[in-house]
Amino acid sequence: MLNKADLLARKASAETRRWLEGKIAEIPIVETVNADVPLAIVLDVGHLFDVKRTKTPGHHHANHEADVFEIDRLVYPKALMDKLSAQAHGLIRVNGFIQSSDGRFCVIQSVGRRWAVSETSPTDEEKGRIVCITHMPPIDTQAISRIINELD
Repeated sequence: MLNKADLLARKASAETRRWLEGKIAEIPIVETVNADVPLAIVLDVGHLFDVKRTKTPGHHHANHEADVFEIDRLVYPKALMDKLSAQAHGLIRVNGFIQSSDGRFCVIQSVGRRWAVSETSPTDEEKGRIVCITHMPPIDTQAISRIINELD
């Protein structure tokens, strides 16, 4: 995501885009304003962006790993975020959409141990989906899956 694109001069925008393309040549660059990312892009992470590509040895982001987790049931978003933000899991980012235990649709996001849950409009997706990113792979996918599956 190239955020605050509206604040860049045209020349600076082109230079920034070229620089980014040099770092992540095969991943699409989406320009945003006020971090307003179209919902279709966020929910289609597994198709538009190849999150597994960050695991490629020698890639600029080889020290990061991302994984997508589907959540096909209602969950307590605060309990989920409390557990995912624990330092033991090494996650540096979590973003996604879920349906909470009271039926509301929520956007969840975290940076480090700070997290937020916000109500949003329903999506066309039948399942919730979150993207977890860690620094210094590997992601403990079994532990993350256990957290998701064991939530009351």
